[in-house]
Amino acid sequence: MRKKLMVVAIAAAVVMGCFSIASAEAKDKKAKSLYSRLGGRKAITAVVDEFVNNCAADTRINRFFADTAKDPKRLRKFKKNLVDQICQASGGPCKYTGKDMKSAHKGMGITDADFNALRDFDVTVVVAGLTYKDEGEFIPTAQQEAEGGELARGGDRAELALPARERELILRAARASTKTVVVLEGGSAILVDEWIDAVDALLMVWYPGREGGHAIANVLFGVVNPSGRLPVSFPRSMDQLMPWDVASLSVQHDLLHGYRYLDHHGHQPSFPFGFGLGYTTFALSNFDVRRAGPLFRITVRVENTGSRAGAAVVQLYVGCEGSRVLRAKNELKGFGRVELDAGEAAVVQIDVADDDLRYFDDAIGDWLLEACTYRLSAGFSSRDLPLVTRWRFTGAEWSA
Repeated sequence: MRKKLMVVAIAAAVVMGCFSIASAEAKDKKAKSLYSRLGGRKAITAVVDEFVNNCAADTRINRFFADTAKDPKRLRKFKKNLVDQICQASGGPCKYTGKDMKSAHKGMGITDADFNALRDFDVTVVVAGLTYKDEGEFIPTAQQEAEGGELARGGDRAELALPARERELILRAARASTKTVVVLEGGSAILVDEWIDAVDALLMVWYPGREGGHAIANVLFGVVNPSGRLPVSFPRSMDQLMPWDVASLSVQHDLLHGYRYLDHHGHQPSFPFGFGLGYTTFALSNFDVRRAGPLFRITVRVENTGSRAGAAVVQLYVGCEGSRVLRAKNELKGFGRVELDAGEAAVVQIDVADDDLRYFDDAIGDWLLEACTYRLSAGFSSRDLPLVTRWRFTGAEWSA
């Protein structure tokens, strides 16, 4: 059976408000029906013209469009390429009209027939995420002030969930599809617990920039093995976080936040700090911790146990058991990244200095290396730490 791919893009930073469907086989009869449902070349051209013209007129969106608008030939070529790619992907002809038509489809609607058609494909890819308005980005421009249009005035997000329309899109697509992959755009943690169990995979791409489309395609089609790790925790709900008032002028933070806060309160996140998957698997062994002057020298063997090359990120966390002050249960103190072919192994070395284990003691007004038992753990995230050892500091010397 020939493979097909359907792509659904809605209200994402890439194409705001545009719904598109594309097939990997331009010659397939089903793909041709998709082209017809999109309204044909004329409707596609209208949407592309309106989208590109709006981007070119608004320097806040992308300097590339503003620069392109200065050169009519460059602008025409850009539009032609975009229309050709959409027409070809949806099974239609690639001829470009070259006319700047006003859109007859301002915001294409998604019908029940569109969702019903998903069952004819092997995979549905839903591109969802946040815009600068959702993020509360402050983007002041003299042009925008003069036009009197909408402007994100800054501030924090009131909630961490996706907009309701996108959550519903993901769930409806998942119910109608054989397999569903969500490509998520955003600049910080996003609540996914409402729909994560309904989909087969999630790719967090942050804000990938102008070449993001190519990078995302390379990951989705297996050209590149994704090897990123989360720099934040994705909580299950807002209840797992400290109370937050987005309208307040000042907020007093506790010592613990992020993964430290979740660990302290015993909350299980949807995805922990440091988490990340790829198209291969890794195993850790031979965890060795030694003293080397005023530091710990940690080595661990990493083996690629999967069938293709990839990159592993070994993370080293330290906790102080029995501390006399409030401290994090675990804190990231070092990490090592290594790229390995299938079946290959290597030794990763991580050094942790004694100074990195100190805390600031208000009583003495200085950084103190506390006398207690230090737990050193290695693994692939803040919640995946299979290798553990302990060292005791008496205040004068160390012992295993």
